[in-house]
Amino acid sequence: MQRFSFALVLLLIGCSVDTERYTFVDVDGGTGGCVDDACSDCKEGFERVGENQCGDVDECEQEKDDCDTSPSACVNRDNGLGYVCECPAGFEGNGRGENGCIGTAACEEGTIDVNGDGSECYRPFDAVALGGEHGCGLRGGQLHCWGAAEHGQLGLGGEERDLRARRRPVHVGEGAGWELIGLGARHSCGVRDGKLTCFGDNTQGQLGTGSMEDAQEPKTVATDAKVVALALGAEHSCALQTDLLSCWGSNRQGRAGLGDDAMSRLMPVRVGDAGSWTALASGKSHSCAVRAGEPFCWGDGGAGQLGLGSADEQYVPTSIDATGMWQLFAAGDAHSCAIRAGELHCFGDNAAGQLGLGDTMARMTPARVGTELDWSALVAGSAHTCGLRGKALFCWGDNSAGQLGVGDEAPRSEPTAVELLIEPEMPVEWDAVAAGGNSTCALSTGVLFCWGENGSGQLGVGDIELHNTPTLVQ
Repeated sequence: MQRFSFALVLLLIGCSVDTERYTFVDVDGGTGGCVDDACSDCKEGFERVGENQCGDVDECEQEKDDCDTSPSACVNRDNGLGYVCECPAGFEGNGRGENGCIGTAACEEGTIDVNGDGSECYRPFDAVALGGEHGCGLRGGQLHCWGAAEHGQLGLGGEERDLRARRRPVHVGEGAGWELIGLGARHSCGVRDGKLTCFGDNTQGQLGTGSMEDAQEPKTVATDAKVVALALGAEHSCALQTDLLSCWGSNRQGRAGLGDDAMSRLMPVRVGDAGSWTALASGKSHSCAVRAGEPFCWGDGGAGQLGLGSADEQYVPTSIDATGMWQLFAAGDAHSCAIRAGELHCFGDNAAGQLGLGDTMARMTPARVGTELDWSALVAGSAHTCGLRGKALFCWGDNSAGQLGVGDEAPRSEPTAVELLIEPEMPVEWDAVAAGGNSTCALSTGVLFCWGENGSGQLGVGDIELHNTPTLVQ
């Protein structure tokens, strides 16, 4: 059992026992929600959700002070019947007041004991990925997803899940065995029990299943070697199988790297015959990868995001620099960044300052960002970039949705520290970061925080409000 050392007690408070139970609201709104057949108005406990529809008000989301919040003891009652304060499983008490619930058992092995007394157990995340408007994470080998689901990109098998249910992580399927996850604009892929599986939007064959039919739940993709890395773009996908590179899906502008810009590929196709590929990243319509320390990019080059000094498309992986020592890439809608021997280099579109160079001028070839030599990780959203230097997290570029996590919506043209101070002079140490669309997530000791655009619940924090600072995902 692990103790969460930097005190989330600021968010989650311990509780004591009280056996009284109290119902705060009991409104007999009926099941329809409308006051008449024409639905001219909504009954008490309901709210307008469409021109002729009334939906149940979720009073718990109105942050009632009556119910305990650590753990959350507010339970919304369907059909306009209000809410009750009720301790969740593993706790007892009346669910309200300063000391409303107390844990009745110690935290399970593998969970984080937030308060040290079993009153709040946090199941840590091992990995996280973000797509256009959805997110997924791995917890103990189980896959959990949240956010937009209109194309099946959450893998819920067509099960009806309204937006409210998808504002927090939802367990996908049954069992565990998930080892890897990668997300595109509206599709998802992962490795489970050694097999590549994909789900979601498939209009260009980006799932690799041999058809163009969307998949509402994880579907196995035929591959001839174990997938060790995934990179998904808007409508194409790429993977490293041991040290070999394969791509599939849309091939417009040569984004599959197969030597042409012809039809989509409906199944994974080997890109060249060479091995020694070690890192991979895909943007909206281009990809970049590292082979034996040498950087290659292909696909759409219209904004200079291939780093080749021109705006030409490239139909095969094309070397940027033959000197070697390159380590990894991040790719956004129309920009790319890479690490070379600890140095940060960026190129492509820079209208929002996403290259981190202190201006908004595009670059057609890699440009050195700062003088630091300790960059270790990179990710990119549509027009923002984040990276790790040691345990410190920095973000820059577009911030119109708060995706930089710095407390406002103003863009930054240089790397800016993302801080979460739990106690004075005690910043969180970040271990991993993910970006997608206009959102960002990061892990600290297995605890997940997300921020940025959230209209589809893609932050997984329980609401659909914009968050411009790191917010806990439970």
